[in-house]
Amino acid sequence: MKDADANALGATIGGKAFDNDKAAILRTGTRYNSFTTAQVRQWISSFNFGSNKLKMAKLVFPQVLDKQNYHQLRDSFTFLGEPNEFMKFLNQQ
Repeated sequence: MKDADANALGATIGGKAFDNDKAAILRTGTRYNSFTTAQVRQWISSFNFGSNKLKMAKLVFPQVLDKQNYHQLRDSFTFLGEPNEFMKFLNQQ
């Protein structure tokens, strides 16, 4: 996905107050695209709850172009157990 398109998607996601609305936009906006780890970081940072960040990071993983860098998202998860759950997910891929 071009950076301009990713930034526009990020702005739309960030403009919503509720994680459910953000998730719906992210699902729709990423359905037919590939993108980078940095773009995913931008998008999930807008989510209010770590569990939703984790869910979205797992959802879009198959479409990430630079899977070798996806481990860098670990520090995006701050709630107890989420960083470990993310790494466990990556190790199972």
